[in-house]
Amino acid sequence: MEQILQCKSSKAYLLKIPSITPITDLPQLKGNIIWIQASLSISNTTQKLWYLACNNCNKSAPKDCESHFTCPNCGSENCEPKPRSILQLEAHDETGALPITLFGSEAETVTNIKPEKISVMQTQEHDELIKSINDSQNKNTYYIRVSPSVQQAYGKEIKKWTVKQIELGTSKSTN
Repeated sequence: MEQILQCKSSKAYLLKIPSITPITDLPQLKGNIIWIQASLSISNTTQKLWYLACNNCNKSAPKDCESHFTCPNCGSENCEPKPRSILQLEAHDETGALPITLFGSEAETVTNIKPEKISVMQTQEHDELIKSINDSQNKNTYYIRVSPSVQQAYGKEIKKWTVKQIELGTSKSTN
């Protein structure tokens, strides 16, 4: 069965999804493109919602960076630091939960705010934004494309899931 996603985001298009995978089935899967359907919540309400990033590779800029720098990650010279969104969430479906981290435009899909605006927010505005995100997520369903990666930690292989795409939408099934 194929599901068609009607996006509610600023882009009007149809997205064909081969199948939706329950979160509890993720550990056994080895596929490259896996879609989950989930609601989102923020448990860490004090998290920072942006960081300064290299304008070339999007990795963290050096902490003491004020203007141009040579990026230690990509090696590019004359890079400029730019605010970039980051959002740590839990994706929930009826079978379980999956911790996810969204960066850049994927995070902005959920916050609906550019990082330049978030970077100048006062504490109260930040707290209100987190609360509004949590409140709205109870009403929203997201379609999230994840891809597995294996990392070494403490001498063990750990499977992690990288978010490749996230869309706010409703679903209707077709044959």
